[in-house]
Amino acid sequence: MANNTMVFPLDGDGSTLISDMNKETPTSSRGFTEKEVQEILALLNQNKGNLVHTRNSVVNTTMPTDMHSSSPGIINHQWLLDTGATYHITYDLSLFSTRKNIPPILITLPNGQKINTSISGTVRLTNNIELKDVLFVPHFQVNLVSVHKLVKTLQCHLIFSQNQCVILQNISKKMIGSANLQQRLYALNLGVEKHSLFSSSVFQSLTNKHVETSLWHMRFGHVSKPILQLLSKQFSFSWNKNILPCDVRHISKQKKLPFSLSATHTTKSFDLLHVDIWGPYAVPSIFGQKYFLTLVDDYSRFTWIILMKSKAETRVNLIKFISYIETQFSTKLKCLKSDNGVEILMNDFLASKGIIHQRTCIETPQQNGIVERKHQHILNVARSLFFHSCIPSKLWNFSIQHPVHLINRVPSPLLQNKSPYQCLYNELPIISHLKVFGCLAFANTIISNRTKFDQRARKTVFIGYKEGSKGYILYDLKSHTILLSRNVLFYENDFPFQTIPSDPIAVQNEIPNPNTTPSLTYPSHSYTEPPSPISAMPQTRLDENTQLSLLNNDHPIPTRQSLRPKRPSSHLQDYYCNTFSNFVKNKPNVAHPLSSVLCYTNCSPNYRSFCLSISSSQEPSSYAQASKIPCWEEAMKNELQALAINDTWSLVELPEDKHLIGCKWVYKTKYHADGSLERHKARLVAKGYTQMEGVDYSNTFSHVVKITTIRVVLALAAAKTWHLEQLDINNAFLHGDLHEEVYMVPPPGLSLPQPNLVCKLHKSLYGLKQASREWHTTLSAKLISLGYSHSQADQALFTKGTPTSFTAILVYVDDLVLIGNNLVELKHVKHVLHQCFRIKDLGPLRYFLGLEISKSKHGIHLNQRKYTLSLIEESGCLASRLVKTPFDPSIKLQLNQGEPFKDPSCYSRLVGRLLYLTISRPDISYFVQQLSLFMAKPMETHYKVALRVLHYLKASPAQGLLFSSRSTLKLSAFADSDWACYLDTRKSLTGFCIFLGDSLVSWKTKKQNIVSRSSSEAEYRALGSLACEIQWLNYLFADFQIPIQNPTSVYCDNKSTIYLAHNPVFH
Repeated sequence: MANNTMVFPLDGDGSTLISDMNKETPTSSRGFTEKEVQEILALLNQNKGNLVHTRNSVVNTTMPTDMHSSSPGIINHQWLLDTGATYHITYDLSLFSTRKNIPPILITLPNGQKINTSISGTVRLTNNIELKDVLFVPHFQVNLVSVHKLVKTLQCHLIFSQNQCVILQNISKKMIGSANLQQRLYALNLGVEKHSLFSSSVFQSLTNKHVETSLWHMRFGHVSKPILQLLSKQFSFSWNKNILPCDVRHISKQKKLPFSLSATHTTKSFDLLHVDIWGPYAVPSIFGQKYFLTLVDDYSRFTWIILMKSKAETRVNLIKFISYIETQFSTKLKCLKSDNGVEILMNDFLASKGIIHQRTCIETPQQNGIVERKHQHILNVARSLFFHSCIPSKLWNFSIQHPVHLINRVPSPLLQNKSPYQCLYNELPIISHLKVFGCLAFANTIISNRTKFDQRARKTVFIGYKEGSKGYILYDLKSHTILLSRNVLFYENDFPFQTIPSDPIAVQNEIPNPNTTPSLTYPSHSYTEPPSPISAMPQTRLDENTQLSLLNNDHPIPTRQSLRPKRPSSHLQDYYCNTFSNFVKNKPNVAHPLSSVLCYTNCSPNYRSFCLSISSSQEPSSYAQASKIPCWEEAMKNELQALAINDTWSLVELPEDKHLIGCKWVYKTKYHADGSLERHKARLVAKGYTQMEGVDYSNTFSHVVKITTIRVVLALAAAKTWHLEQLDINNAFLHGDLHEEVYMVPPPGLSLPQPNLVCKLHKSLYGLKQASREWHTTLSAKLISLGYSHSQADQALFTKGTPTSFTAILVYVDDLVLIGNNLVELKHVKHVLHQCFRIKDLGPLRYFLGLEISKSKHGIHLNQRKYTLSLIEESGCLASRLVKTPFDPSIKLQLNQGEPFKDPSCYSRLVGRLLYLTISRPDISYFVQQLSLFMAKPMETHYKVALRVLHYLKASPAQGLLFSSRSTLKLSAFADSDWACYLDTRKSLTGFCIFLGDSLVSWKTKKQNIVSRSSSEAEYRALGSLACEIQWLNYLFADFQIPIQNPTSVYCDNKSTIYLAHNPVFH
């Protein structure tokens, strides 16, 4: 029954979709012929012989009794297999095991008549065959099985023969049903509940050979066809060579296909070049290399190797080598063959040269077998030389270069007993220069530097040849240097390294590891001109009788020092100069080690542990780095969960008229007061700099605590022994609601149901311009409800006082510092804040905003040690020399002074970080202020001055401020100015500092706004700035309930300014 039944669903309004498949043309290619229709109707009405068989004769009838089964539990209705039916169809409602009402579906009968049905369900024919989505059509006279839906739902396949059909499962090949041919139609056999593969008569009569072969194939564990054919001969069971493919055997046993011999045959040199990289080797060579690039010409098999420190050098070396081929051999490289390494991908360059790049398949190095086998050949010879000569491990680069020189001169059966050298240059190689690798050699010393009684020869070891020079590369056993010489006497049976003690560590220590890399020359190895007897050379520029000194840690060569007596400069006789600290003995390979100025031996064990803990951690700088570290990956997962719980965003499609902002991850390690790890914190930050005012935000200003307030709090806490506690708010900005409509790019690591969705923010997020303002408003309201009040001097300071206790809270975004003398109140505040915002109690204050705070009986010490070391390291000054002062007083900085600095952003970042360092380093405040004047257009001179400040900081990275516990609560201040010090504008400089007892709490260095006409005027303006700062401090002390009773002592060194301040008449 083919293409006789089509099902069309109705539209929503009940209209019918019309198909041209069922037109009434009897001879249509898509329908049945008149004769076929008559035969179908004859079968349908075979129980009623007196009925007329016409196309439109559709009547209810009972199936013949011989097509029923009398077995109990089996459905006694005949079902026909139909390859053209879209759905299963039945006319008997009692056959359904489950059924449901569905929207009306239009069915087109073979005679063109259209009928509707609205019932669908499930019919179980046997234990193995269950039909789903069967349509109920009461006007039908037969049950139809759609072959299409049967194969799809049961994961099976059907095998048709002349009289029968069997249904087999795809994987197990088990027969789950069969059908017999009746009047040119296949009717399902329902009388057998569970078919047996080896006893079913239907199965055996239909595909005896095929099914029996499949069965024995499974019985023997899915053996291969040759083995199964051999078994069929030995045990006499049927064999069918057309057995169907077995999915299980392919999935479980399939191997890689064997490799045939290469059919590529080049006819001249450089038609094909094989390239591959070897490495990395665990021990760097004496010049720091860990890799070597191997290049093999397919025609001549001539080999070149190039030693490399990293794979990044591959492209440069390949480009130079291709140029070398074109120059030295007057030919063009046609084809380059390599693996899929990204370091060899040079599509644009190769295309410009017309070179074809052939690449191997993934995980198929055999396709680049020529160079792979060449690696094996080179290493085999290298190991032989290495073991025979016993040279140190760090000279392995010479034991690699030497075999290449030899292999290129050895005949090969592959080349008709010619050597690669002979094939490439069409002449025999010269071998008279060959010597035994690693043998003893004596080289003449240089005449120009020797006296009458100096040694005439040096004891060395032969380690290679030098291309372009008729000399030998030698290793001096005494000075541990490498030299090149022609005047050499060899003892080829004597190997010096065999007589050295066999301790591998001692042998390796004899070979130094220089800090600087020797100059490199190209080509690096065996690029040979025919007249030259040398075809391999090291990758170091070694001229005749020139040696490269490589200092060894165990045998340092002392630096010559002048014997002239040192005297201080004459211009310093009128000044008192402090002597520089005596540093610890420097390490031989580092001229100015950091250990000479940084020591933790005087610190308490707890503080030492804290310092080392925060210094040892490294925080990732990008999502790509963090996603590879489990702890940071877990931190990001927790952050995303917190954002989801807080309903921070919803995933929507971006409206056409809306602006999209970006986001990034920021990583921070949190510590307890003892230095132990508290948690890894991953924070999602929006890129607020892409927001547009009036669209994504309006008001943005938010209060944060002033740095001077922090220093005053520490000074008061030291003098009055107050408690200092630190809190951290989890996802602080998420507690502020957004009033604007903001859309953000989905963060990295967030899985999306659809790729075109974005995040519509409902809550504030870090980085948004209005986020800090919304959070500060929320936190302020909560603290005010607890009885705290805003400080009038600093809006980020909250205070609460009673006659017997005092408590204050410093707020810097989501970091809080609690100060006071009442521990009960501090615990109560922590409890309430934790219930509202979920806080992290970090214990006593130790690390706040990059400031390290340590407390002792002498007071509180404030420094930025870790920040300073990080700044020095990132600037590349860890090994820099030390200086006594941060600035050279003889230098006057100007706008256009020298050449412009090439990277202004680098200068801006450096000066910006130095500005933050002035929080605890007043000694560099003036110099950093001077450098900040040239942020817009820095010069090379300015950058060098900034680096000098770093050299000065390296001498005392842990220096900071000490707030004494014995300090009095009395203010004293000093003011000064530098009149017309700015050469470009002739403006003056204001400077002042304020002490609380012995503790320095405030200072400033700033350029005055207008030009002063005299030094007195400049000094008076400085006093005015100082007076403003003192008045503000008085307001601040009032909020701390510490009124300053005595007037503040102010010191100035200009008498006219003092008179002017005492008597306003002088104005």
